[in-house]
Amino acid sequence: MAPRRPPGPAAAPAANAKPKGGAEARNVQRKINNLLERGLYGQALRIREQTLKRNPEWTLRPGEEQLWILEGSQALEHRQAKRAEAAFQRALALAPTGGAWLWLARLRLEEQQPERALALLEEAFDSGQLTPEYAGGYLKLLLLQGQEQQVRSLLREQPQRFQPQQIHWAAGVLNLLEGNATQARRQFEQMAAPANPGDHCAVWRALGLRETGDLKAAAEALEESEHPACAALALDLAARADLSPASVPPNLRKLAPSPERVKGQQLLYHLRHEQFHLAADLLLIEERELLAMMPELKTLRRPLLLLAGQEALERGRVAQAIRCWRPIVERPAFDPDLALRLYPLLDPSDDKEETALAERLAGGLQAWVRRSANDAPADWPESLLSTTLARLQCWQADQLMRLGKLFPARRCIEQANQLAPDLPDVIGRRGMVTCLSGSIDVGIPLLWQALEAGCRSQGVYEVLEEILLDNDRQEDWERLKREYGAKFGDEAPPMLDQDGVHPTWMQALCEGDVMMMGGLLRSLPSTTGGGLKALRIFLDHVAGERVGKGSNEITFNLRKVVLRLPEVSQAWDALLATLPPLEQVKALTALLAAITRFCRRNAKGLASEIAKRQGQLEAHAAARDTPEADPAVRGLLLLHGLRLKRGESPEPQARLLLRGTARPERLLPLALLDLRLFCPTGPWRGLVAEQQRQDPENPLLTLALATMERNSSTAYRALSAKAFEQARRQQDREALAACRREEAFMDRTNPRKKQLLFGNLDFGALFQRMADEMGLIDFDDEDDDEDGGEEPPPRPTRRRRTFMDL
Repeated sequence: MAPRRPPGPAAAPAANAKPKGGAEARNVQRKINNLLERGLYGQALRIREQTLKRNPEWTLRPGEEQLWILEGSQALEHRQAKRAEAAFQRALALAPTGGAWLWLARLRLEEQQPERALALLEEAFDSGQLTPEYAGGYLKLLLLQGQEQQVRSLLREQPQRFQPQQIHWAAGVLNLLEGNATQARRQFEQMAAPANPGDHCAVWRALGLRETGDLKAAAEALEESEHPACAALALDLAARADLSPASVPPNLRKLAPSPERVKGQQLLYHLRHEQFHLAADLLLIEERELLAMMPELKTLRRPLLLLAGQEALERGRVAQAIRCWRPIVERPAFDPDLALRLYPLLDPSDDKEETALAERLAGGLQAWVRRSANDAPADWPESLLSTTLARLQCWQADQLMRLGKLFPARRCIEQANQLAPDLPDVIGRRGMVTCLSGSIDVGIPLLWQALEAGCRSQGVYEVLEEILLDNDRQEDWERLKREYGAKFGDEAPPMLDQDGVHPTWMQALCEGDVMMMGGLLRSLPSTTGGGLKALRIFLDHVAGERVGKGSNEITFNLRKVVLRLPEVSQAWDALLATLPPLEQVKALTALLAAITRFCRRNAKGLASEIAKRQGQLEAHAAARDTPEADPAVRGLLLLHGLRLKRGESPEPQARLLLRGTARPERLLPLALLDLRLFCPTGPWRGLVAEQQRQDPENPLLTLALATMERNSSTAYRALSAKAFEQARRQQDREALAACRREEAFMDRTNPRKKQLLFGNLDFGALFQRMADEMGLIDFDDEDDDEDGGEEPPPRPTRRRRTFMDL
């Protein structure tokens, strides 16, 4: 796409003046105006010429000279130098003192001939053909060529040849070159009009403010502007103020000389602020353009994606970690260390493409081990080599089974069995294959044997768990959960809710959709508490929808479902009648939370069902002297947080719920620690801070404030440590349990200290180069090569935007 043509020194005048010649002339004028709007200047010239031959007394706008300038400027924009020069020469023939001189000079600059451009304007100036209106362009070209002394002489000896604003502009630039930014700013502020047609005063005022250090005022001076140079300078100001390009007003951002430069500046902003996952996302989306624009980033690409993947993993964003590591694990060469980090992320994936990559990584690791053993036999004794290869064969077999390739999977397991038959991983895979073949009685002992010998394969554990559940071996299932559940991230029976531990029904509600929640519930015994029973009833009454009118095919929207009412209501009533009050509270909270998370709110009858269950939960909360009152208030606070709309304050409803409770300073933080599983708790900060001012030694309030900070931040660490110390000093069992749960959560996403080894990459130099190429002017005289570093490789020749473009 051709670059945006900068405003020219002679834009088309308003063409809405009524032409002489009556209605027929007005029709021709409208036709010309339409052609101008479409950029068809050649056609407009032909129609104008033909019309005036027939009717020489008519007046049509714009004039022929201005039309030729528009034709030439369009040709210049499309890099058609011969066509542009012919048009400008035609304009000069019609008006020897017109603005075509500046356009011819611009053409010479585009042709990388600045000396010819200066000679052209100098000849026009000396001959008197460059009138004061256009003389500012001559001053600009002189300064561009470094002839400051010539500019001073002209201003001193022939000031009458220049307009006041041109003199102020030149004086301002000369002051900047001399390092006198304050005086330059005064000169620019005295410009009552542009230095020449197409110039923009706001650029120079903002530049003066920038050079005196007033970045905020400079940015404000550009806000109402509509000019590419103003956009470029606004982006430069954002970079100098260490702000994101998103802080630049949209009207300017859309006029940026190059959208790729804006994205490049955004990438550098993320890097400077160590927002590596955001930088990696931008790089992966715009990789081709960014690397072409900033070749320095090619050396940065791999360490950035490595670090961004690690950061994503620490945040629990496995998919993002895979997205960052996947493009680099086999490029430029197979990286065994990264493969060993990436494989466990891909291993549990249900995505066929990711499973195929995991299988390929397992095969690549085997090839790398064999090459390493050949190159350095002493480092790979036979026992180590055989067990390593056998374990990798097991990994490959796991992925082949997921891909449905059972025959290659069996072959991998047979090869692994030949290498290390006593390896627990091999025994476990033999058990899996045996069970899949239908020999359950033979396969189950092998699976138990593998786990007892130390096998850590999630697949072995899950296959054994599923077989035990399917065959009603409850005692063996409980033993499996009790002895090995924790090692595989599973919960051991009995599933009892304990102080400081999120109940299982709440963990189930954290799943992404009802299918995932159903998968978790099916893995638990049917004898668990009221919350899980209420959720099972919810799942049993999800209604399907017909695909189309008259169709018999049923589909399910797993994220927003419809319930079969009143069947589900009757089932819940029957359940509640069998539960003690405390379990009723859990059941009511669970079913209301499930409705809030997974149901379409406009379903018929759902509003009355919500009101009914809300009333039952509020009745428990109103019984202030009963044990279930506090859990009911805690549940209502949780539900209020789930229904909170963006921008809505939680305080009025929360204060209403907490009014009259015996322990509001404990109920609120406990409810927020539950709510944190589902959504951010930041909107509650004011209420928690208010309660903490009244009870500064409350560890639960301190912990709740900690969880509102960014994980691993200094504020989070300080507040969580303070909460634990308060709980320990007070021997507060409930708060200690909450702190231990939080510590366990952070251990799973332990953020290590980030160090990005970017070598000597100079972010400041990158910003400056981007600024130069976007047309910004820097008057610093500092030597960029003081560090004695190597010169960067030569870059393709590209004409910089200059004074002539402003």
